[in-house]
Amino acid sequence: MFIQKYYASNAEVRLILFGLKGVREREFKIADPALDETRQFLVHPAGGRLLLLSHQHLYWFEILDFLLRPQRGSSGP
Repeated sequence: MFIQKYYASNAEVRLILFGLKGVREREFKIADPALDETRQFLVHPAGGRLLLLSHQHLYWFEILDFLLRPQRGSSGP
């Protein structure tokens, strides 16, 4: 299974996931990015897993496909 996403970071959010069409799908606010800048993403070739290196920490993310799909019977986010 491949999870194809674009990964980004900004001054307010540590990790932002975008779909292939550039639509923001999810944000992960972990620690204060203003105090500890993101330096590098290392993404697994199959997608869905990545390391995020900041100046002070190393974060591991595993993005499960079922977290990104709308659930049956749900009325929205």
